[in-house]
Amino acid sequence: MRGFTLAELLLVLFLLGVLLGLPIALVDRADPGARGLATSLSSFIESSRDRARTTGQTVQLEQLPADLENSARFTRLIFRPVLEASFEPGLMRREGLIPAGSAVIGETSGRFGACLDLRQGGGVHVGGRGGQPTLREGFVLEFHFLNELGGESTLLEWPGLCKIWQDRGASLHARVEVASIPSANSEKQPLLRVSSDLESPPDAISPGRWHKIRLSVLDGFMNLFVDGKLEASQEWEGIIGKPDAEPFIGDEKGRFQGLFDEFQVLARSRETGPEIREGVEVLMDSSSLKFDRDGFLDPLSHPDSVLIRVMEIETEVASFRVGRFTQEAAQ
Repeated sequence: MRGFTLAELLLVLFLLGVLLGLPIALVDRADPGARGLATSLSSFIESSRDRARTTGQTVQLEQLPADLENSARFTRLIFRPVLEASFEPGLMRREGLIPAGSAVIGETSGRFGACLDLRQGGGVHVGGRGGQPTLREGFVLEFHFLNELGGESTLLEWPGLCKIWQDRGASLHARVEVASIPSANSEKQPLLRVSSDLESPPDAISPGRWHKIRLSVLDGFMNLFVDGKLEASQEWEGIIGKPDAEPFIGDEKGRFQGLFDEFQVLARSRETGPEIREGVEVLMDSSSLKFDRDGFLDPLSHPDSVLIRVMEIETEVASFRVGRFTQEAAQ
């Protein structure tokens, strides 16, 4: 019998090496892009927790599909302050405050330092520094006030956007204007504005006492809070446009007599995150991730942890679970 030559043995070893190396080559191809995405996504999720914790506002992550102009990618909806008024001495110019009537700014002690004193009537325009903000993705408006006498009076009016007032029965009201969604056949027609009213139960406001008011217009709901308690809620559908002018705090008719402190408007905006290149797929148990104001996975949206799997060439490259407090290794 004739044996194998050295050349034949080397050829066999070469072919075996190629065949055995195919799975490794596939993994290597999935390695830098997909594994890099898994690392970037985990960091993006963790920084979103931190953002929610430091700002005290919810953060929501979403996976957007590719379109004609952009690749698929992750984004997050965050809140940014767009208007603020602390009423502290020396900050009038920075905060764009223009007093009207008998308003006094920064000379009276309020709930958190100096405040806006409207005990003799008047009010203040809050112009900010960048013109009228864009609120299309939603907004939150907050302020603290004390009404010495009670009774009917306007607290805040923002032309083209919202109005908040108190009636004689100590109920709090809020009116929000949104633009109707245009139909497919009316693209060139002007948008119609639609008003929605919220009303708290009677005696929600006590004379001579500080109250924190929070109005949120987000995700199809308008919510009115008094001292952290949800007093009124209503569904809405439409488009939030730019306001017609700056907000005015106080009652132009002089009916409000009291104090205001810490006015703030937070606009929700979208930040881009890791890009999902072609051939890579991210599978999630949920269509989005929502973190509450403490940076925890929101229990109402996510009763259980959310499994995330990064795939390439139909191969799972990495996986992990997003738990209530932190990321966890997938079991």
